[in-house]
Amino acid sequence: MRKTTLCGLSAALLFVIPAMAGGTTQYNDRPTFESTLGTIIIDDYEDKAYQHGDVLDIDVIDIHSNAQMNSIFGETDYFTTQFANWNIIQGPVNDRNYCAGCNGSYEVSFTTTSVGSASGVFGVGFNIEGNSAALPYHAFITFGDNSTLDVALPVGASFWGITSNLEIQSIHLGLENGGATNGGSFVMDDLTIGDSPGSPCPWDLDGSGSVGTSDLLELFAQWGTAGSADFDGSGVVDTGDLLTLFANWGPC
Repeated sequence: MRKTTLCGLSAALLFVIPAMAGGTTQYNDRPTFESTLGTIIIDDYEDKAYQHGDVLDIDVIDIHSNAQMNSIFGETDYFTTQFANWNIIQGPVNDRNYCAGCNGSYEVSFTTTSVGSASGVFGVGFNIEGNSAALPYHAFITFGDNSTLDVALPVGASFWGITSNLEIQSIHLGLENGGATNGGSFVMDDLTIGDSPGSPCPWDLDGSGSVGTSDLLELFAQWGTAGSADFDGSGVVDTGDLLTLFANWGPC
């Protein structure tokens, strides 16, 4: 299912994990996560093309190569990091989910979506259908400025999401700090990506409530790229964006 909606910012963000540097926030509640996004796209893995794997095609399980997996929904790029070209869509029709061998690590990247830029997307979230306690998986996030963050995901079934002004380039699901594995068990569903609904103060790159030195440093870190500091939409962070930031210096 492709769900595209426009949402306003939530007035009270309940069940939100405290914000971090770069305007980055984690969520364990789907409604709150989705309320922070503008345009939302959800892949529930029910597209009929997922029912015909090019590696294996049977009633309740289909295995796709990376290339075929990427071509079906067209919003996320998958790369299995333990079992090569082993993207599994499993379960009965109308209740399917995704895993990479179900005990294999994988990376999903977001640099070619319709709701982001070449640096990534503002928000990513998904339902965790299962995460084994014996070897809990981590989310190793790479942001648009190539900085990284490692998050130990909750065991069992839950929801996890993240938004960032730095944009999310990719997430590796596996061992701590991006390590590959064929142990444990990890299954996800309803992969959700979205853009920002538009900030009244887009120059506040770190989400501090004012435009200052840390925002200037972040702009320089993105210099020459298509990052969140590309205020004029030229496709690259450059002098024009620097002048815009200075013009909006101070409290938002």
